[in-house]
Amino acid sequence: VKMIEYAFKYPELAIAGCAGSGKSDCMAVYGIVQYLASPDDTIVLFTSTSLKDSKKRVWGTVVEYWNAAPGLPGQLAKSLGIIRGADGSEKKGLALIAGEKKHEKEAVGKLIGFHNRRVFLIADELSELSEAILEAAYGNLSANPNFEFKGMSNPLSHHDPIGRMAKPKPGWEAVN
Repeated sequence: VKMIEYAFKYPELAIAGCAGSGKSDCMAVYGIVQYLASPDDTIVLFTSTSLKDSKKRVWGTVVEYWNAAPGLPGQLAKSLGIIRGADGSEKKGLALIAGEKKHEKEAVGKLIGFHNRRVFLIADELSELSEAILEAAYGNLSANPNFEFKGMSNPLSHHDPIGRMAKPKPGWEAVN
């Protein structure tokens, strides 16, 4: 309940938790709901590790929930990792972008190309992703009129992407 409550309350949210704690399911539902709230001007970007692994994680959950509710305004292209807008546009809808470190240039190139009135970036397994994801989010995507960034992970370090995103204002040294 707190994950959803805070997702709606805070445009930037870092969610840390153990495997099986519901992070991916929660944010899959959040992304779908945000798209459905305004499908003509919303793009929800999901990023995780490799495309293959992502389809077993957050994106697999998105597809599962999407298929469970026939008639939603969008066109699922499962093999491409995208749910296009109802009119077939890829400028709105939901999309999967691999964010693994070895393909960081490709991932960042894809992320910075998205513009819409409402843009949501949901990063699953953020500690495993490239630091460039944060740069794309804060340096480019944040220029969209309504941008939200939700990162989730099993935290590994204060210095990995989830640790950087979740850094307290007074710094990690202020936390005991």
